[in-house]
Amino acid sequence: MPRAALAILDGQEITTAETGVANVETGQPVNVTTRFPIWSITKGYTASLILQLVDEDKLALDDPVLRYLPELHLADDSQAMVGAITVRQLLANTCGLSGLHFPDTGDEEDALERFLLTLAEVALVHPPGERFSYSNPGYVLAGLIVERLTDLSWDAALADRLLLPLGLHENPHAPRAARRCSPGCRASSLVGGNCRGFAAVASAQ
Repeated sequence: MPRAALAILDGQEITTAETGVANVETGQPVNVTTRFPIWSITKGYTASLILQLVDEDKLALDDPVLRYLPELHLADDSQAMVGAITVRQLLANTCGLSGLHFPDTGDEEDALERFLLTLAEVALVHPPGERFSYSNPGYVLAGLIVERLTDLSWDAALADRLLLPLGLHENPHAPRAARRCSPGCRASSLVGGNCRGFAAVASAQ
């Protein structure tokens, strides 16, 4: 890891420290505005958006996922268990969907909808709710539920309902191409591929 940055808020005073380079080819040093990929921190954002919708009585954690994603189909040997998957299990990594499913569905507005269709090739690794197994696809489905219930893209819902109210004005609607990350798709920004990232000190202007 060629870089690191730290910011500590103590009352109204911010202390920062940074080390390393932002670009290994140019040697550009890290500063307090250098953006870092935030990877699976995005899962916490997606969970927060779901819990906001719970507070607004738009869904319940123990609702079946099929209530919001009736098109969800899995590989033949797992299809019979689809109805048992709940929203809570998506957030708790107990839904049984393999964490290794990373198809590239692009970075257009319908990327999450197309990700949903790719699950027809995927079998559950265990029955829903049986045990913990880290599930990136589970969080993509949670993000798609956010999109359907808010009538916003996940990016826009995150900005309008969470980041901007918190005073984080670091261009949350940046072009998707700037956020593209291997394996490359908007779905990966939900499961930890957010290349836009955040700086150690974000603008509050």
